[in-house]
Amino acid sequence: MPEKRILSNNTGMIPDQILSHCDGGTLRGRRRFDLEWRATVDRSEGPTVILIPVGHPQARLLIARDLLPDGIRDGSVLLVQVKLDEEATAAGKREIARLQKDLENRSSS
Repeated sequence: MPEKRILSNNTGMIPDQILSHCDGGTLRGRRRFDLEWRATVDRSEGPTVILIPVGHPQARLLIARDLLPDGIRDGSVLLVQVKLDEEATAAGKREIARLQKDLENRSSS
């Protein structure tokens, strides 16, 4: 299985067409909600760790140290898995809609 890679456009979004290109076209026409990629620990700055996605030396990801496994050091390679939580996303949208409706009701009273 070829290594899956992440591309960053500094927005945190990964365009399907770029992913399809970097994955040899196997993703063309399909949406992906699960990603797996590797990142190297560049360094720690206090409670923050700087990661560099493998294959993308220009990109930097800042993450809280307490979100990472114990024992990582500069140069450690991490396997990162990212999955879209559709249920939590839908719940968040419902909550925002409820709050907006509450605000509208208050302003019309």
